[in-house]
Amino acid sequence: FSTMGPQLTLIKNDSLKVEKMYKKYLVITFILSFVVLLGCRCCFGFIIDRFYDASYHDLPAFFNFFSYLVPLLFLNSLNGSVMGALGKIKYTTRVELVCTFVLALFFIYNAIWPIDGYRVFFYLILIHLSIKFLMLNYGAFKTIMIN
Repeated sequence: FSTMGPQLTLIKNDSLKVEKMYKKYLVITFILSFVVLLGCRCCFGFIIDRFYDASYHDLPAFFNFFSYLVPLLFLNSLNGSVMGALGKIKYTTRVELVCTFVLALFFIYNAIWPIDGYRVFFYLILIHLSIKFLMLNYGAFKTIMIN
């Protein structure tokens, strides 16, 4: 229960330290995410062509799609950690509930009208991570600007 209502003390949850670290690691995480995205976009086709069977020849398009998901995962992890360090557990729980609701809607849709291809699935994951990214970014910036 102490993590649900953390106190700002000298030892933990010093919001000024969190704000400084957030600004520093946001730039580092963004650069790392961008490098990983470029690496995935450039190397997935080469790896599939050189190391896998010809039957996987149509996969680079799907791997390239996943290259967009990796940076979002990095940035979501950073934003979630910052929100947790600032004691905004209720907000992060709401974000998770909204994103889980999106996935539940997809599951219900798929149960009623089964989806044949994977393209809709990939776009749903991208939408899910994008919503999480926007909500966590908004919460982190709003919390840091207030403090």
